[in-house]
Amino acid sequence: MKGILYKGLSFCMILSMFFSVPVFANEEYVFNIFNKYLKEDTPQNNKEIKETTVYIVGDSTSCEYGYDENYAIPRAGWGMYLSEFLNDKAKVVNLALAGRSSKSFTIEENYKKLFENIKEGDFLLIQFGHNDEKNKTEEDLKTRYTDPQGDVNTEGSFKNSLYMNYILPAWEKGAVPVLISPVSRRKFDENGFLTNSHGLYDDAVMELAKEKDIYFIDMTYITESLYSNNLEINETKDFHAVYKDFSKGIDNTHYSHTGAKHIAMVFAAAVIQKEISASEYILSPYVLSPNDFNKKIETMEYISKGNFISLLMRAAGIEGESKDNFKDVDKNAGYANAVGLAKESGIAFGDGKGSFKPEDRICKYEAALFIMRTIRYLNFEYESFSKNNPSNYTGERYWMYRTIPEYANRDTADWMYLNNIYGGESLEYLCGKYMSELEAQHEVMLFYELMAKNTQKAEQNTDDLEKVENIVKELKKK
Repeated sequence: MKGILYKGLSFCMILSMFFSVPVFANEEYVFNIFNKYLKEDTPQNNKEIKETTVYIVGDSTSCEYGYDENYAIPRAGWGMYLSEFLNDKAKVVNLALAGRSSKSFTIEENYKKLFENIKEGDFLLIQFGHNDEKNKTEEDLKTRYTDPQGDVNTEGSFKNSLYMNYILPAWEKGAVPVLISPVSRRKFDENGFLTNSHGLYDDAVMELAKEKDIYFIDMTYITESLYSNNLEINETKDFHAVYKDFSKGIDNTHYSHTGAKHIAMVFAAAVIQKEISASEYILSPYVLSPNDFNKKIETMEYISKGNFISLLMRAAGIEGESKDNFKDVDKNAGYANAVGLAKESGIAFGDGKGSFKPEDRICKYEAALFIMRTIRYLNFEYESFSKNNPSNYTGERYWMYRTIPEYANRDTADWMYLNNIYGGESLEYLCGKYMSELEAQHEVMLFYELMAKNTQKAEQNTDDLEKVENIVKELKKK
């Protein structure tokens, strides 16, 4: 077999290397899943390798995204970040498109582009399934649906579509196809158990890989295990995009940029864990060396002030073109406009000399300040609770007891009580604790939920007021 990643076998090694179950120690949120990195003796083919191109075909879970105004925390596909975990011998070309099945993708220009350019020694990563199961409309049956049952010779079956449209053409070009089962949706039942996202489709991918001796990575099992065994239900939110429309809430199919990057990392780890054969076409030599892989993970363990502000302002819906900014903010930086808006809104303050130091790591204290100022700017209603009586805590995470000191006075500030996040830790402690990308998204996610609750409460108050006004009108008529 060409290095199939079997369920329950190699995945255990991946988890042992990368994941520890997140814990809640002293009521402090801990989300450091990277306490173990790639080992220096991780098996890799050390032969001189040729340059290659890694093509990706698939759907919205792996594709590229631009700006989407419908999202407070925007979508991203894991294919957008795969190149960050591969070395400079591998070029990634992501051709995946949202909403496509293995069937409908074949009529796209990207399909034509794929087989015009793919060549001997290249890789083709194939991940479909989310849309192959769509069968509720005549249009879906005609253009997207494939039957999860049936073999490679059964016309209209999922296996037939994958084999005839992707595997055989890739082999004809001398390229190496890699089948990938679809990533799991974030969908839990009433008992808190993750539901089966794909029915027979992920099984069909695995079966096809075994039947035709094709490289295979079981991302269905990997993501299911991540959500079921390593994260609490609320923690899984941090991997996902969020709609601006509060009534829609979490997008349980699509990843956030932070989530997509972590899924790309797990995919690269899975490649490393495959059986290593003598074949020069195995993808593992193109994954970063253990040392570089570990450095990449370390960069994911913190987020800069500029990027945190960008994430927060997007979630808060504070948009537009900034007219002012700090002198040390590069106008071409992705976070530049958001930082400018935060300055104009009184959310971000500099050092008194006109600098913001946007590339510095953000500590938990600064993140809390930015969030509290955003809450005040948006004029949220929230309830306080006594520092000495946390039982009064009402679930709104970001009310620090009584008031919050300004940034300039932080050295003389009293202890801060950030309820169940920071558990009354000292100011010195909080200023020395830097946030990871996942922690940052978690905090912004909670801010978003507070904003949604506040908005829904305001809407309810408006509805109640209108009802009262209507009753008064009717009484006056009488």
